[in-house]
Amino acid sequence: MTTDKDDLEPLDPRTAQELFLDHKATNCTESTVQNHRYRTNHFIDWCDEEGIDMPC
Repeated sequence: MTTDKDDLEPLDPRTAQELFLDHKATNCTESTVQNHRYRTNHFIDWCDEEGIDMPC
C-alpha cells in the first residue's frame, strides 16, 4: 500500500489515536487494544503538555 503525502489530511493527536485504536480493534483482542491505548496515552499527554493540539 502506498499513500501520496498529498492525500493525507492533518489530524489532531486524539483523533489519530482513536483511529489507530479502532483499526487495532478489528484484528486484536480488547486487552491488546487497551494496552495500545495505555501506551499511546503517554504520547497524547506529551502533546497536551507541549500545546500540540491541531496540525499546522
